[in-house]
Amino acid sequence: MSAKRKITGLIGSVLMIAPIAVALAQPQAAACATINYRGLDEVAPGVFASSDVTIDQRLEFGRLHAAAKRRVADTFGATRASPVIVIGSPEALRHLFPGFSLYASTIYVPYRSCVIVGPRGHDVDILAHEELHAEIHYRVGHWYRLTQIPTWFDEGLAMQVDYRERYIWSPQSGAVDRGLVKRWTSRVQFFSGNDAELTRHYAMAKEEVRLWLEKVGHSHLYDFLERIRLGDGFVEMYEDYPR
Repeated sequence: MSAKRKITGLIGSVLMIAPIAVALAQPQAAACATINYRGLDEVAPGVFASSDVTIDQRLEFGRLHAAAKRRVADTFGATRASPVIVIGSPEALRHLFPGFSLYASTIYVPYRSCVIVGPRGHDVDILAHEELHAEIHYRVGHWYRLTQIPTWFDEGLAMQVDYRERYIWSPQSGAVDRGLVKRWTSRVQFFSGNDAELTRHYAMAKEEVRLWLEKVGHSHLYDFLERIRLGDGFVEMYEDYPR
């Protein structure tokens, strides 16, 4: 066999094995990428439901989802992202997305994001939170979200449209330790500790980003994200924006 044919065969093998490896290593991402072929009902454009979700539940979810999208638009301006939304019973979601949240979570693949809504996630605060995660992903792109957007900013920004009281930083707690917040750059660092500690992380990140937005203006957020998409570094931009 010639060297050229060996190389061609090797490339073909890699192309065949790679999708299987991804599916095994990241089943949630694989499900997001192939959601159109997972046997779900598309109840509205981009919104998928398992067959055990009743008509009334689907209609109520549509109302909540529309309100969540309006909240993001009212806060930062018209949105562009159209994440795939998946709702369903715990059994259906567990089958598709092992380890799914009972509330909601967003999964990212290079060309789309998927918001997986658990039974406790049918709430405007939670849906708006996840919609803004998807908007960030769309605005900066998959690569720059992975390499430039720290978790504390991703979560702190999403909390700006999430009004749940438990995540509001109390003035009685004093000023937020900005240096501490900015050390939570990865998911491992941010999502650490018990429930009380995680709540504190969310509240501190929310307050840090709130103060930043107070300085730069909510209407400039999308321009900030666009500049990151074009290659500007997050750290320098965050400290000096606008410049």
